[in-house]
Amino acid sequence: MDNLGQGKNLKEGIIESISSEEKSIAGIIKYLDEHGNKVHRLVLTGYLSAMVDFGYLREKNLKPSRIFTYETPAGQDLYRAVGGLSKTQDGESSGDTCLLLLYFLLGRPVFMREIERCGADLPKDYKQANTSNRTKYIEMLLKKGIRIPVNNPMIEPKSTNITQLCQLLRQMIIDHFDTNQIVDEESVGRQKTLDQD
Repeated sequence: MDNLGQGKNLKEGIIESISSEEKSIAGIIKYLDEHGNKVHRLVLTGYLSAMVDFGYLREKNLKPSRIFTYETPAGQDLYRAVGGLSKTQDGESSGDTCLLLLYFLLGRPVFMREIERCGADLPKDYKQANTSNRTKYIEMLLKKGIRIPVNNPMIEPKSTNITQLCQLLRQMIIDHFDTNQIVDEESVGRQKTLDQD
């Protein structure tokens, strides 16, 4: 008998179970069972198929198992957007660029695991962050399906380059709204020169 009332709802439980590593159906069932969600294998199989259809999960067939990984719908994953932008703007320092953007956008120190989610190199120019809100941040991220290891360091940029930050945010907005065709790059360059004079 399904007993979803004791733990998280089924979708949250599934996402949490595979947020840090991909799992087979058997692995997901075991995780859910350990966390108070007893669900029949056939019910779970149907639910997983629906989540694949709706773009929440990716499925790989590695016979005899089906392996599932979490897939945030395209365009809705901040980490993917930040990572993609940082690699196109500053390939060698993509980790530092990610850190700068995430630190500003999230308004808090960033876990190293969050930089890893961006798919960028690890940052080099950072300092360790000490905050009493560490546990709160871990819980916030877990609700979004992001599991942070207990010993994962929290970091922040050593310095903030406002000009670079503004340019990155501008590019993120242009990319998000697909407005490259209507932006006058020459005018933007002239404005930057005037501002610096």
